[in-house]
Amino acid sequence: MKRRPEMKLMSNENNTGLLFSYNLSVDRSGEMKRILGKSAASTLLTRKNTITGIEYRNDPTIFAWELMNEPRCISDPSGDTLQDWIEEMSAFVKTIDKNHLLTVGLEAVNPELWASSLGSDFVRNSKVPAIDFASVHIYPDHWFPHLEFEDKLKYVSKWMLSHIEDGMDEFNDDFGFVPWERESTYRVLTDHHADWPESRELLNKIII
Repeated sequence: MKRRPEMKLMSNENNTGLLFSYNLSVDRSGEMKRILGKSAASTLLTRKNTITGIEYRNDPTIFAWELMNEPRCISDPSGDTLQDWIEEMSAFVKTIDKNHLLTVGLEAVNPELWASSLGSDFVRNSKVPAIDFASVHIYPDHWFPHLEFEDKLKYVSKWMLSHIEDGMDEFNDDFGFVPWERESTYRVLTDHHADWPESRELLNKIII
């Protein structure tokens, strides 16, 4: 099975060249960032591959687009600002590119404790009409540095099962573990994808 990349239109991290230190806000600068975001997305979607001459929006080797890597809006923990942004930006992307799938780029954490301050809601954000599937990220080392390895594995298993039970089309596009323990973690991921041979084949290739 050939691998096709999921491309990020924007990033919430400050170490990428996509849209530096992009943070949503409710003030006038937030509106300007939406304008800049649309301009950046349009430029990327219509860019021509320098080798094939095919615009990215028509490129069959691209699997999907991600609106932003882990979008957040700390200035509005109610989630309304981020929800409005997702609805606006996803609809905008679809006016330019109707050929590719589109996801938000969420970590898939529902608003509780720490996550409640981020202004995101996994279920609500993923149900936007122009969003084709949900994204899931998991980094147990980063999230639970105090837990023992076996407890982290149990969490990964519980995490996978809970999102499978969501009944939504989902893609685990971000996951990782320290090098000396990651194979066991990836095996847990593949075990939960056993009913989907193509997913298992791809994850096994990543592990190998």
